Amino acid sequence: MDIHKPKPWHGLREFLKEYVIIVVGVLTALGAQQVAEALHGRHVVHEAEAKSLGTNEP
Repeated sequence: MDIHKPKPWHGLREFLKEYVIIVVGVLTALGAQQVAEALHGRHVVHEAEAKSLGTNEP
């Protein structure tokens, strides 16, 4: 297995490029988590409403 050592940044521009890549990745993951939680919450509410109304809709 060939392992490469990380190269040091050579300037502010390279640092900012790496920083933006990390920030965009984190924001994407947080957004996906929020969407998943919202969908789950809607599903739970729908089940509770169906149960309280006495219907058996999926």
